Amino acid sequence: MKSSLSFTVLLGLAGLSCGVARAGEINLFGQRDFGGRAVALRETTPSLSRFGFNDRTSSIAVRAGRWEVCSDDDFNGFCTVLERGDYPRLDPRLNERISSVREVGNRRHEDNDERRDERREDGRQRGWQQGQQDDGASVVLFSEEGLRGRSLPVAGDVGTLADAGFNDAAASMVIRRGVWELCSDRDFRGQCRVLGPGEYRRLEPALYRSITSMRIAQRDAPGGREQRGSVELYTAPNFGGNRYLLNQDLDNFSNGGFNDRIASFTISGGQWEMCVDAGFRGRCVVFGPGRYANLGQLSNQLSSMRRVD
Repeated sequence: MKSSLSFTVLLGLAGLSCGVARAGEINLFGQRDFGGRAVALRETTPSLSRFGFNDRTSSIAVRAGRWEVCSDDDFNGFCTVLERGDYPRLDPRLNERISSVREVGNRRHEDNDERRDERREDGRQRGWQQGQQDDGASVVLFSEEGLRGRSLPVAGDVGTLADAGFNDAAASMVIRRGVWELCSDRDFRGQCRVLGPGEYRRLEPALYRSITSMRIAQRDAPGGREQRGSVELYTAPNFGGNRYLLNQDLDNFSNGGFNDRIASFTISGGQWEMCVDAGFRGRCVVFGPGRYANLGQLSNQLSSMRRVD
């Protein structure tokens, strides 16, 4: 098996040396500046472990196509999209941390790309531009901590805050309505967090002056959130620490930046299943409406939740 794998890798590199790049092709290298062991890929790879290359990539050459590379298996964790070109040194968040790769934006994805572009343009027009006065804005971003400084009202999806002169500028914010996904890269890529209504007087480190795009993940239910039933998660016992408000299923708390961090919560309505593993797996317990100030053995263990009634 080992010799067969080596042959596959060398064959891929031989194709590279001949200048052949069919469809998409990405080459991963074990050392900076394209040194060390290399793997050439032309297909979706949900886990690099099958090649013995998990968490080993230190430089990349994209020969054809656009490729998404992610820090976790199955295209989870921190992800970014690389265009055709050479990357002799990687972002520290990806250096020796890449676990999955896939081609994006090829012919099979053209329709998706067109729809994304339409959403982006629509977001640019109705997102921040309509909210120059903050009447009706669902989110207001502030350039300083404590909800101070320059502000930007947002009413809809925004593919890039650069157009509003607010890229990587937000230090605090207020979410008045809905659940929002906030991302470090344009077009809702990069590192993303999902947050619900509340005042965020100082954004968490992953978002602090790092927000580039944002979109609505869940609108308020008709008749208000309480009708659907919402859950408020807290990172400390007795409803202390950071607060996250959700009214939808979430299969991986890592997407919100609070995996294994929840120590108390409240439920306003409905029956909710809380699980210690992502994907609603592992030990799961169903909770009804109430205030749960101390989670006991579940404290700092929860990874997913869903409504079950």
